[in-house]
Amino acid sequence: MDLTSKQRAQLRGLANGIDTILHVGKDGLGDNLIKQADDALEARELIKGKVLENSMLTAREAAEDLAKATRSEVVQVIGTKFVLYRQSHNKDKKDRIVLVKDKRQNGFFLKAENDFTVRSVYKSIHADRTQKSPHSGILEEQSRKEECSQ
Repeated sequence: MDLTSKQRAQLRGLANGIDTILHVGKDGLGDNLIKQADDALEARELIKGKVLENSMLTAREAAEDLAKATRSEVVQVIGTKFVLYRQSHNKDKKDRIVLVKDKRQNGFFLKAENDFTVRSVYKSIHADRTQKSPHSGILEEQSRKEECSQ
């Protein structure tokens, strides 16, 4: 699941209030750390980690490797801290983080089977707008006057 920029912004805002629970040290990403991150993601969905100074990994490398190992998404990397997100399937619906929807998922931004369908939807929407416009009669009259004067 790829996160949109609005979803990332939402998760970054939520991450401001949480504490750092993962610490990547000189041992790097071991099995215990991956297991700890996996359990934390299942319980919380959003976790914050820190790469200590004695680690051989950068924060970006640690976040990407950990995200790959835990099937999560890197939300943010700043300095030595990083934020990971993975939607939980075991939590109650009321406790889950609800991400904002992408505009492309509603209405007429859906992928159409062919170009003709997109054109016909656009024409019908455009026709509805021009018919409902209170100035449409005035615009038509002005365009007729311009045609007659030429």
